[in-house]
Amino acid sequence: MTTPSESGTEKRFATSLLPKLVAGGALLIYLLTINHWISVQSLGLVAQVGNWNWPQHTLPPLLFLATYPFHWLPTAWLPLGLNLFSAVCGALSLGLLARSVAILPRDRTEAQREREHSNFAILSLRTAWVPVVFAVVACGLQLTFWENAVAASDELLNLLLFAFIVWNILEFRIDARESRLAWATFVYGLTMANNWLMIVLLPVYLLALLGSKKLAFFNVGFLLRMFGLGVAGMLAYLLMPLVQYSEQSLGLGFWELVWFNMTGQKDVLFNLPYQSLWMLALPSLLPALLMVIRWKAFSGETSALGMKMTGFMFHVIHAIFLVVCTWIAFDPPISPRIYPKSVMSANPYSWLPLYYLSALSVGYCSGYFLLIFGKASRSRRRHNAPPSPLNPVVVGGIWAFCGRTCL
Repeated sequence: MTTPSESGTEKRFATSLLPKLVAGGALLIYLLTINHWISVQSLGLVAQVGNWNWPQHTLPPLLFLATYPFHWLPTAWLPLGLNLFSAVCGALSLGLLARSVAILPRDRTEAQREREHSNFAILSLRTAWVPVVFAVVACGLQLTFWENAVAASDELLNLLLFAFIVWNILEFRIDARESRLAWATFVYGLTMANNWLMIVLLPVYLLALLGSKKLAFFNVGFLLRMFGLGVAGMLAYLLMPLVQYSEQSLGLGFWELVWFNMTGQKDVLFNLPYQSLWMLALPSLLPALLMVIRWKAFSGETSALGMKMTGFMFHVIHAIFLVVCTWIAFDPPISPRIYPKSVMSANPYSWLPLYYLSALSVGYCSGYFLLIFGKASRSRRRHNAPPSPLNPVVVGGIWAFCGRTCL
């Protein structure tokens, strides 16, 4: 039996120390495997930052700001410098992923609430580190992520900002500081100017805000503050037109340059095959609903058998999502790396936020089974508890599944 002090120690390790270890370990791995020169993937970015054939002022605004100091590097050092920049962004993203998985709410279902009574329903098992490590491996060693982390890429800066947004929303559940949501909204506006995918995911972000604030979301003052912060972030759309206008590089007026820069995103958004791409997004977005919705008690069921069946269906749904989200990391035909090529003439985007959400779901679902089958219920309603002989089998199966996947 785990004592309260032991549970607290394990929880502090998973929530505080482990994310730092993950970020440091990931950075070490990427440094050991880093590309020391230019790859086919990094050629375009290196050429733009170095002002070789492509002008630097055609970069997305945040990438322009983040990489501007690199143009002072000697030409021979520039590729490695940008590769290191991507490695750091990748390691920080995984550190935020580790912290996000560690503080995920474990009170979404009645069975979870009967077992997890810690503050903010953070997983307090001795094995609380397992879902964190599983999620990090599923994301950080995924082929697309690793390719972007060891060679210069604009995708990992976008992912780092996305991870920052997700982390702030989850932290808000713990400390209820509105500044968390303020930073998330401001950065979301910034990221929209940098990455068209964030425009597509805007309804999902609004739903996340609604889930965080609940009815307080509809407070007029809150809505106005969030709207103002989002618009302030979107002022990043004006950065590159200002740079281009000051250099008179294209011979256009300022507002003509603003429209010219926004045309790229407009063309992508208007030409996306949305009906087909929903097939790509659903394996990442649907599991997130399990983390957002706090399911009520089975009040509609009056019989013990009905309650058992309802609980069993939750187990089946979590198991399906765990398998599917883990499968996505191995790039099956419906993965973000493969599927867009079948519905678009080209696939110049790595869709890393979708891999990130899948990894977050892997951490949540694996923790769900460790909690439900690895910790005794304190409720007197014994019909909600799975059969005791099955508990070690399921927990052992999760360990075997995590270990086999990581290897």
